[in-house]
Amino acid sequence: MGLAAAYLAGDAAPSYALDSNLVYRAEVGGIALVVAYLVGVAGWLAWRGRTFRVELGPLTADPSDSTGVDEAASGFEDFRDDVYEQIEDLRTAVDNLRTAIEEG
Repeated sequence: MGLAAAYLAGDAAPSYALDSNLVYRAEVGGIALVVAYLVGVAGWLAWRGRTFRVELGPLTADPSDSTGVDEAASGFEDFRDDVYEQIEDLRTAVDNLRTAIEEG
């Protein structure tokens, strides 16, 4: 994939590539190879049901820490039951309104 990206990079020779088409193609191919590798690793980890930890300075993304998700999921069941009760109350009210309109 990296070689294909390098081949398709075109004839540009920008200054950040030392004004060299060869260096530019190597940069494009390298970036494409790194992106393909990261996508492949993420896919392999997802297939195995695993995650990876990302640290960028003080920021950390650790999907294995699911305490917040567990808390939200436990509260969701109560919320869902409340919503179902409200929907049933609304259905009853609409049925009562229909009956009142038909009778009257």
